[in-house]
Amino acid sequence: MVDSQSLYKETKKLRTILNKSITCIENLPNEIFYEIFTYLEGCKLYEAFTNLNIRFQRLLTSSYLSLNIQISSSLESILEHRFKHIIIPNKHQIVSISLINYCGNDQMFTLFTIDSSFTQLESLVLKNVDENKIIKILLNLISLFRLFSLTIYLNDNCQDLSNIYRLIFRLPVLKSIRLLSKNFLKFTRIPIASNEQYSSIEYMNINHRCTLNNLICLLSYTPRLSHLTCEELFGLLHNISIEIPIKLSNLTHISIGFCKIQFQDLEIFIQKFCTQIKVLRIMTSNYFAYLDVNRWERLIQDNMPHIYQFYFQYYQFIDDSILYAPYQWLINQSTSSFWINRRCLIECHLDIDSWYHGQFIYSLRFSKNKISTSNDGKHTAKFIQLTVSRLDFTQYCLIIAENTRAFLLIAEFTHLNISSKWVPISTLIKLVWYLPNLHSLRVSNLTLLEIKTISIDDIKNFHLASKENKIIEVHLAQMIEFQQAQFLINLCPCIEYFTIECLRGVNLEMFVRFILMENYANIPNLCMLCLYGSICKVEIIENFKIMINREQQLHDYTVKFISDKIYFERKKQ
Repeated sequence: MVDSQSLYKETKKLRTILNKSITCIENLPNEIFYEIFTYLEGCKLYEAFTNLNIRFQRLLTSSYLSLNIQISSSLESILEHRFKHIIIPNKHQIVSISLINYCGNDQMFTLFTIDSSFTQLESLVLKNVDENKIIKILLNLISLFRLFSLTIYLNDNCQDLSNIYRLIFRLPVLKSIRLLSKNFLKFTRIPIASNEQYSSIEYMNINHRCTLNNLICLLSYTPRLSHLTCEELFGLLHNISIEIPIKLSNLTHISIGFCKIQFQDLEIFIQKFCTQIKVLRIMTSNYFAYLDVNRWERLIQDNMPHIYQFYFQYYQFIDDSILYAPYQWLINQSTSSFWINRRCLIECHLDIDSWYHGQFIYSLRFSKNKISTSNDGKHTAKFIQLTVSRLDFTQYCLIIAENTRAFLLIAEFTHLNISSKWVPISTLIKLVWYLPNLHSLRVSNLTLLEIKTISIDDIKNFHLASKENKIIEVHLAQMIEFQQAQFLINLCPCIEYFTIECLRGVNLEMFVRFILMENYANIPNLCMLCLYGSICKVEIIENFKIMINREQQLHDYTVKFISDKIYFERKKQ
């Protein structure tokens, strides 16, 4: 909320000061010290600089100094000293306070009361707060007319949030509220707001379990709300009127961490309160209706005309009775022009090991700021990615493995991302074989030992996979040996775009020769090689240009250094 123009002028002024000849720290202007002090905790700042010299003593007592206080449980003598000699005498300079176990420490609660004397206080964080004591604290905060941000971590003893929220909504200039609790807390006495009870809150983070009834009641108090985050949203406990006396015309961002309400209830909620929404993020599980992409399409088209960022995630634990049909709806229906025009990305995250049942995580998203394109800059109309953290067919339950395999065979994945080194080489080979529609592959790293000890069965699968796949984009991260790149070249002979992260110890010149010259016949369609990593520096570009001019086989390539990456691009014929 700082004015950008004023900040620019202040920064320019400080740069001008610094450009002057400064030979020692004492010559730094006061403005620089004030800026440095904002990064230091207030009590430690005082303990470090008090009585150091006259100048620093004046800096500490200056009205230009803003203090940020962070207090946690400590020795009784230290707490008492800090409260009596640092915090209380300098109340008028404190802009932020963070207190850990404030209510759980009777001595801290007795020594230190936050009240109207903290005239500059803008931000307050209270951790491990008791229900009864937070009521007393909130009553005192009503008299603070600069308190813009409030964060409260409730302890396990809290049961009812009604009075807490009622007092929060009475804070005169509060802009941001974050309330956290692990418990399922109830609201016993919070009605729909009247005209006299409206709050100034613009950012509300409900980081505790909440029912849809309670959420609607809370929203009735916040006509200025623009950003809403709800950690866990549960279904209606009883029928209530969904009408509230305000319009949430500023509500543009909604994030629901875990949505456990029926889809029709979510539809009503969006139709009533979210017509101005621009960003929507929702995660859920066990409600198959959420996987109906056509239903999402109608909801977005009819009720969210301004939306530009949408992210939906669905969790499903895997067992021997899992049904894949609903997920096929998600994949098949999302190929309509509505989703393609919005550059929609579909991702399935698969995580299976020998100890747990594992889980599928499905996501559907689009964003104007994140557009999926191929390396030639053209949008990929159908982007369906499979990300694998762990997938061990050899150790896992045979029925589950076969069911998973059946799903992989019928799902038309176009992108495969192997994000963990614990996925065996044999599994990587099988995945490439099972997914005939792949055109891109990303591998975090390849285990050299497994490459060298590949089994006879894996060799057979390898030959089948290498003949049938049509992968044209390959990304290898954390390469330390040429053999890792050679394995992918042999597996994906149709490569056109090859991106490699080269770790320390790799001889870049030898590696470029290895890819572009020694493997020329193995990957004849290669048109771009991209290298990145700490060893890829602009200084070596001239050496590569000399090598390209010297080697007849490399005359078709040009080399460029863009954004810390080295690109070898084949000239168009």
